[in-house]
Amino acid sequence: MSEEITKDFKRIAPKRWKRYPRYKDSGVEWIGEIPTNWRVYRLKELARMNPSKTEKNHLPDDLEVSFVPMESIGEYGGISGAEAKKLLDVKQGYTYFAEGDLIVAKITPCFENYKGAIATDLVNGIGFGTTELFVLRPNERSDSRYLFYVSISKAFRETGSKIMHGAAGQKRITVDFINNYPVALPKPEEQSQIVGFLDETLKRVDSLITKKQRLIKLLKEKRAAIIARAVTKGLDPNAPMKDSGVEWIGEIPEGWGVAKLKRAVNHVGRGISPNYAEKSSIAVINQACIYWEGISEDDLKYHEETDISELRKGLLKKGDLLLNSTGTGTLGRALLFNLDRMCIADSHVTIVRCDRKLLIPSFLRLLVETPLYQGKILNELVAGSTNQIELSREKLRDLIVVLPPIEEQERVVAYVTERNYKIDSFISKIEKSIELLKEYRSALITAAVTGKIDVREEVP
Repeated sequence: MSEEITKDFKRIAPKRWKRYPRYKDSGVEWIGEIPTNWRVYRLKELARMNPSKTEKNHLPDDLEVSFVPMESIGEYGGISGAEAKKLLDVKQGYTYFAEGDLIVAKITPCFENYKGAIATDLVNGIGFGTTELFVLRPNERSDSRYLFYVSISKAFRETGSKIMHGAAGQKRITVDFINNYPVALPKPEEQSQIVGFLDETLKRVDSLITKKQRLIKLLKEKRAAIIARAVTKGLDPNAPMKDSGVEWIGEIPEGWGVAKLKRAVNHVGRGISPNYAEKSSIAVINQACIYWEGISEDDLKYHEETDISELRKGLLKKGDLLLNSTGTGTLGRALLFNLDRMCIADSHVTIVRCDRKLLIPSFLRLLVETPLYQGKILNELVAGSTNQIELSREKLRDLIVVLPPIEEQERVVAYVTERNYKIDSFISKIEKSIELLKEYRSALITAAVTGKIDVREEVP
């Protein structure tokens, strides 16, 4: 793995970056020394904060402008998916910006995720977006692209993250942080040289990250295909097949059967509505805890101490299948409960307890993960409106499941586990290399905009 990472960095940076000939103290502890011809400014000296939308009051209400929701603002730059809207519809209650302005997300986790961009290609040069943005309009001292790189530097984001204010989930950076953030600034010509260097170098970094992300996608598709084939068609490609009698399942191996889920389980039911406590011996598993990869213990909550008999309906046993049962984006995710502690599921989670003489929990878990069964769950077993969809317990109980003999279920689970381990290990290594590349990108930006490396001769 270390050899592969070394190769990655050689593709990006074939040589070490040199330092400037002479340095001086910046007067800012975390910046340290800066080149002798650089100067430190407060950000408010380099840009105007939140320009007033009144400068566009003379424009007609039916003028089309760009509307940019937070999801359209990229991490590390870029705007995609902006909508054209009438000025009348957005000029109240949204943040105004214009072509060339720098926008920075101010709320968690968008700020920590490096969301921000230079506003470009706006309809009629005007944009409006979420109120969770700060807008900076650079003055004649600063290049907007240079300030953009300052805003996505590791130093800027980490410093801001440490002093955010507000309740959990609603923390924000402050106007004071933006206004008084110290920026190490060279002359305009040198700013352009640094921007050119970063543009070219980060293109290589981003290209490499994209290739690795594409490889992960292909590996996950391969993983899904292995599972789907094994749990619905078996391990022997030459096995004689028969019609399952269920159109959407198709053929299954001879010796296999199908049955309604309720015939192969001992229990299908929702958890309970907890009485929450700050801390107790009884943990509550909610939808935020449930991922295909396993339980997110950081998201556990707690039920007040009480007699276990009162919790019987929601009390979990090892091997229970836990299925998220409400909400777009969460419904359908599942895992097997395996914690060595007392836990209950809340009322948004369905508990499925297998009859292990007929159905192995780990086989059911694999079956539920397949696109075939996910499609069935999300499209046919739910009720309610788009944002309030809910899994029907009765429809789930009547879901037809593939039932190989127990010995065959065990072989399928063992085979898939072995194959998945190899694929997941490879994916984990690639994800680690992507994280290192992202760290390198952030560190390189910080080094360039604080004068720690001299890149003036690196751009033609």
